[in-house]
Amino acid sequence: MLNYPDNAAVRHHAVTSFIFLRFFTAAILSPTMFNLRSDILDSSVQRTLTLISKSISGIVNCVSSKS
Repeated sequence: MLNYPDNAAVRHHAVTSFIFLRFFTAAILSPTMFNLRSDILDSSVQRTLTLISKSISGIVNCVSSKS
C-alpha cells in the first residue's frame, strides 16, 4: 500500500482481501473451530469445503486459472 497511498481502491481491496482470507475462508475450512458445527465432518464434505475455500481465495486474490 505504500506504493499507492492516494488510491482508495487499493486500500479497500487490501482490507477486504484480509478480512475474507483471514476470517471467512478460515471459517469455511474448519467450521468446528468457529463453533459453526459441533460434529466432525466426513472426508467428502471436508474436501468440498476446501474447494469452496480455495475458490473464494482465488476470487479475492484476483487470480485467474489458465486451465
